[in-house]
Amino acid sequence: MLRKLFRRDHHSVVGLIKGEEATTVAYHIPEFAAQGKALVLRVPSKQQRPVVLFSPCTQGMAKDSDPSSSSRVGVHLKFWPHFDAVLAYEHPVALMMLRGGADVIMVDHPRDVDSGVQLYCDHDAAAAALHAAYSEAAKQHLVNPNAPVGIWGFSQGGGAAAAALMSAPPKVRVGVVGAPPVHLREVLHRIDGTSATGLIAYAIAGLAVRTKDLSREALGGLNRRGKKIVDACVHQCATATVIRYGTFDTSHWTINRQRLEMLFVGPPALRAEFARLRLDDPARPTPPTGVPIKLWATRFDDLMPFGSIEHLGRIWKNAGVDLLFEVRGRHRIPGRTTLNHMLPYYRHARRDIAWMLGQLKSTPATR
Repeated sequence: MLRKLFRRDHHSVVGLIKGEEATTVAYHIPEFAAQGKALVLRVPSKQQRPVVLFSPCTQGMAKDSDPSSSSRVGVHLKFWPHFDAVLAYEHPVALMMLRGGADVIMVDHPRDVDSGVQLYCDHDAAAAALHAAYSEAAKQHLVNPNAPVGIWGFSQGGGAAAAALMSAPPKVRVGVVGAPPVHLREVLHRIDGTSATGLIAYAIAGLAVRTKDLSREALGGLNRRGKKIVDACVHQCATATVIRYGTFDTSHWTINRQRLEMLFVGPPALRAEFARLRLDDPARPTPPTGVPIKLWATRFDDLMPFGSIEHLGRIWKNAGVDLLFEVRGRHRIPGRTTLNHMLPYYRHARRDIAWMLGQLKSTPATR
């Protein structure tokens, strides 16, 4: 299995077997001044195959970490001009969906048109990317436009999936939302000082390219070291960021030696942006009531506050959403290593995929 997973096929995507195809499409979302690519995994067939829109968890800010790129190498270490580690760690999940009978559109997170910087955890932009990538794939006849559609996402991708379900077109029939960052500022507070500290640099970089006010407020409190770390992380995959910048808190990044959470509270542009990104904002629509959704959270999650996800579940349930809320992680793994965040995803992935595909295959085609 491992030999097959990390070999290249004639389409230069790892893990494909005879009869499976991979194609890359480009998408544009002018309303967010952003663009990106998506990897379309499919099996050409006369029979209807459902379609899964797959938003990945945090892969990194470097373009090499985008699924459309990392799927070509699987695992790759780079040592020049700087250390980096490409790891396509959700590619096996997409392959399980493909082998289970669905075509998969795995979307790179959107990037700012001018700077090329990823709009980290901008859930609305990432949701628009899912819908735009699907439209492009359908237009090119890479997927069946009449087939039922499911939306899947975990972690950063879970935020995109949640937002996409809130604006779901009628073709969307099911969703799986895993451990989403409901309130980004709370997440940044939680990970400060853990092995995932470097991901805070991703958020700063993504905020800084949106407007001049956000750039000034996001970068203004950083010292020379902090700005250097942000600049470095823009060109890194997530594994390298964890290795290089994990464990130490962000008080080493700031001019006044306070953690960044203190700088994120006051400035008006940042405060408004964090409010816009909240998935539990009462002003947001809820998903359609006729769409089954599995929302899951891990009680001892290292990164995502359990209470925020539970609160989002209550909002959706009270709105009449057909919701299955699952709590995972009976025991806490010591340390703040992200294992409590990642392991439940992989442990339950096969069961979650079976649940989603069962819902999709029981849904008739549209015309």
